[in-house]
Amino acid sequence: MSPTKGMLGVNVGVLKPFGGDGQLFASDDDTPHGDYGFSAGLDYWKKNLNSFEYHLGFKAKFVQYHFHHTPEGGTELTGHFQMLYYSVPLSLHLSIPNYPYLQAVGGIAITSMNVLGVKSGATDSFTYNSTLDLKWVVAPEIFLGINFIEEKTDFMFFKGAIVISTFPMRNLSHRVSLGNGIQEFNAASSMPSGKIELVLTFYPKWKTKRSISNDEGINCPTSF
Repeated sequence: MSPTKGMLGVNVGVLKPFGGDGQLFASDDDTPHGDYGFSAGLDYWKKNLNSFEYHLGFKAKFVQYHFHHTPEGGTELTGHFQMLYYSVPLSLHLSIPNYPYLQAVGGIAITSMNVLGVKSGATDSFTYNSTLDLKWVVAPEIFLGINFIEEKTDFMFFKGAIVISTFPMRNLSHRVSLGNGIQEFNAASSMPSGKIELVLTFYPKWKTKRSISNDEGINCPTSF
């Protein structure tokens, strides 16, 4: 197996979502604060000589954000937003002259809505319900980055990339309600959705069995 013939690999990633300060009930302009995220999936790699290559994959991505609020005379309250969605990315990798293993990466992914639905939680004496989702059932996600390493061993190829991605046109939105039966707070708006991700991909070298026959010029002994 080789990249010029096409290789199937697995990838894992850790990511940091961008966001605001998380003070959703104090300011209409603020947005949830990004915590962390991770991803995992499959990637098909096809290389065209040394000039460019393309990748087609399937990934699951998880991201978490949080919000803060301090009621008058109370303690600070913290709650979370969580989102798990599926992605089918298609990307083009272009070689950077004079740097053999550096590649510029660009592409687009078709993504699903949040499969987790509403998150319910409690903070101090308050309870909350939060949602984080896309406005469209199927939405595009664009990404740009750089492939900074490519290594080869006897058993696999290994690639590493740093990628920045976002849903265009503020397609991500949040909604949260926070209350304790006496005080009630609500917030909802669209929000930026940028995030930076470190992705590591492993492509095993699957070995195929080779059959041996007389057609290859091997003489087999006989009893005559």
